[in-house]
Amino acid sequence: MGWTPQQYAEYVQRRRAAGAQRICAPLPEQGAQPALVRSLPGADQGRPRLKVRFTVYAVRPSDYDNIRIKELQDCLVHAGILDGDEWDVLQGEVISCKAATKAEERTVVEVMEL
Repeated sequence: MGWTPQQYAEYVQRRRAAGAQRICAPLPEQGAQPALVRSLPGADQGRPRLKVRFTVYAVRPSDYDNIRIKELQDCLVHAGILDGDEWDVLQGEVISCKAATKAEERTVVEVMEL
């Protein structure tokens, strides 16, 4: 059940009479350190930077953020293919492609050194 235009106008009038103001988010504070670092911690420790690309072929392609690849990535770490999935070690990419038939549906995983 919604408000009528008259009820809404009365509500706005009561808020203004009470001195209510708009609620705004505060401006972000500037930190002492810059957000970005010059070198990645993994590179300093001799760990290679890797890129993993998941190409998902499906009859009904999804948006990249609707594709669940976290489990696949965790399996790569558990199998020892990836040393870890931390931000300083791994860069990821998800590509969604159209498959013509159900038989052609698949996920291709490529791991490459940066």
